[in-house]
Amino acid sequence: MTGRLRSVLAALCFICLHVPLWGADRPAAAAPGAGPVVGLIYTSTQAAAWPDTDMLERYTRAITGNGGSVVLLAQTLAPEENERRLAAIDALLLPGGDDVSPDLYGEAPAPQLETVDREFDLYEFAAVKAARARGIPILGICKGHQLLAVYFGGTLYQDLPAQLGKKVVHRVRKDGISSPCYHEVRFEKGGTLAGLFGKERYRVNSYHHQGVRTVGGPLRASAWSKDGLIEAMEGENVIAVQFHPEKERDKEPVFDSIFRRFLSMAEEK
Repeated sequence: MTGRLRSVLAALCFICLHVPLWGADRPAAAAPGAGPVVGLIYTSTQAAAWPDTDMLERYTRAITGNGGSVVLLAQTLAPEENERRLAAIDALLLPGGDDVSPDLYGEAPAPQLETVDREFDLYEFAAVKAARARGIPILGICKGHQLLAVYFGGTLYQDLPAQLGKKVVHRVRKDGISSPCYHEVRFEKGGTLAGLFGKERYRVNSYHHQGVRTVGGPLRASAWSKDGLIEAMEGENVIAVQFHPEKERDKEPVFDSIFRRFLSMAEEK
């Protein structure tokens, strides 16, 4: 069975599924298409609001706008339903979110540590493990990028201003609300991202106070900011970026190239 045919069958299957914990009128899939089916991980709060309010709408639009479909994954799913979805998706997307629990990379909490949800981190770990076992592509964005580093044995800066310095402003925040700021990143020469963007340097957005300190396992760093922070990682069936391409794609279509590449990786499986 070809990857595309498998994607079509999986998407049709998910059209018929319903989320058992939230009522029979709530579909499991968002805007299914003929392309790959992407599992998108929602927190319990985000899942409770879906589909009336899609709190990950930008991610959903980035996938469906490039020919894929999205299936919700969440801790609140019944275990057998969660397993069924993980077994049927063609790719996994880890979105942005809270800080990663530092004990998962062997550290005590720093004073600047913000909100963490260790059980949710472990749920995401389990989803990554399932995706790796099946050999399907994974895309990590912001927290997802950091979580992948930790999953594979890497470490994080718990707070960039305190631990890395202020040479580059990575987040502008007032009254608990972050505003976009921008800086240039340098892509690995000859790497996937340099090829997608058509150049080795590009301006990206930045919303984070944590970042990847060391890369673990099969991943390699493939983009850096001026202060040396790792802004992207690549590995077999893995792309991870610290910035948010889903927030820039409407203004700069080149950011869609990340999602197109991710979906093409799924079609190749």
